[in-house]
Amino acid sequence: MRLGLGGALGQLMDAAARAAFRAALGRAADGAMWARGRGWALTIALDELAYYRETNLVMADIARLVIGRLTEEADRLS
Repeated sequence: MRLGLGGALGQLMDAAARAAFRAALGRAADGAMWARGRGWALTIALDELAYYRETNLVMADIARLVIGRLTEEADRLS
């Protein structure tokens, strides 16, 4: 499930699509699982940004997008 949540939480879906995805998962996606997925997606995005920031600007921009989406979601939840 990690790979699915990583894509859902960052790269593939905007906030509305993530909410629909989580709702479709129902009780299978409890708060703890969703938080782990966000953490996993953030770890990958931070690693990608560090690795690509000077060599692949497109990948670095995608990483920044993911980090932004994840921090926006965390702000809404807190």
